[in-house]
Amino acid sequence: MKWMLLFIWMNLSCATLTKSEASMPQCLIDPVIVSPQMYRVIRETPKVREIRLYARAGQSDRAHGHYRGRWTVLQGGKGRLYDAAGAFRDVELKAGMSGEQARTILHRFENRGDTPIEVQMIETKSDEIQWCPR
Repeated sequence: MKWMLLFIWMNLSCATLTKSEASMPQCLIDPVIVSPQMYRVIRETPKVREIRLYARAGQSDRAHGHYRGRWTVLQGGKGRLYDAAGAFRDVELKAGMSGEQARTILHRFENRGDTPIEVQMIETKSDEIQWCPR
């Protein structure tokens, strides 16, 4: 049930963004750049990139976004997802959980548990959306 709630919340958050996307800059803040201690590129082609989130217990990343893609939890734990306004949802990630993500709104993640969390993300790049200047 918690898996479904996480998936629905992430997609509803994205749907909310989609309605106002026309007024937003068409760029994303790259998690690999703003939180290199937690994200790394595993492989990248002109069309796709695979990144890994590795969050130690108590660790939090900086606000960022993602291309459309898929995610899979490799090592689960308890976390908190924050949106750009500071609202949050507590989540329990379990190894093997997976889902699709639309282009996401600005958000950040905090590992609220006492175990590391690892998530693999396969993102499909888009020519319409670029990374914001650093």
